Amino acid sequence: PDAILFYVYNDADSTFHKHKYRWGGTKPLGVEVRQTIWAYSSSFGDCHFIRFQIYNKGKNTLDSTFINLWADPDVGFYADDYAGVDTTKDFRGRPHNLGYCYNGDNFDEPPSSYGLNPPAVGFKLMQGPLIQGSVNDTGFAFGKKWIGFKNTGLSSFNYFCNPGQGGCPIDFINPLPWNTYNVMLGLNPHGRPWVDNNGDITKFVFAGDPVTGTGWLNSHYMSPTDVRILFSTGPLTMAPGDSQEVIYTALIARGNSNLNSITHLRNLSEIVNLIFD
Repeated sequence: PDAILFYVYNDADSTFHKHKYRWGGTKPLGVEVRQTIWAYSSSFGDCHFIRFQIYNKGKNTLDSTFINLWADPDVGFYADDYAGVDTTKDFRGRPHNLGYCYNGDNFDEPPSSYGLNPPAVGFKLMQGPLIQGSVNDTGFAFGKKWIGFKNTGLSSFNYFCNPGQGGCPIDFINPLPWNTYNVMLGLNPHGRPWVDNNGDITKFVFAGDPVTGTGWLNSHYMSPTDVRILFSTGPLTMAPGDSQEVIYTALIARGNSNLNSITHLRNLSEIVNLIFD
């Protein structure tokens, strides 16, 4: 790698659980996170990798645990974006596991603007947490192979939006911990299931294809807005002393239109899958 960043943080200080929006308005769990970010300046200049090593340093077993990556991509101007998720597989049969954000039209308005043909930004799950498998399964974590385990994939893809911004409803979310957990479960913030444009219940919002205009799209639900994306994997149980490792990639790609940028992002996702394996 040409650049590496390393952090260690935890949730032990209860004073930081009293934010005015109360997202984390719960008692400390005793979780420590060791985060590493690395990037390359040449071959993979349009992506970087993010590894989270999560440790239960507390005295309680954490059941019904979900590990989530949350992002507020803001593709140029923050209030004119859409979100989506690609749950398909690449040419080798490997899941894309790709959540992304793209401009609502082909011109990104100022300020902080890309102008014409804005890019698309994505985040993908490369290595999910370990769960118990069969004797024929092999999982990967902490640089080792684990026989009898497997790495789980995404359990849901969801989104937030900034209430009152663009097409986001003013009452979209209440700032309470259980609203956040509902979103982690793949439900809407109020605990109700999402229903796609075919009337089917789903935990993967906006899993259609904006390039072809097929399936359930963000544009079917609202006009462009300030969107944030969140994708989950779980549920897991972490006893005291247990640990998990997950790895993500952040990507950006620019084509000859806002939708063609999604195509380029998928192509980059395939390349990253190939190299990571």
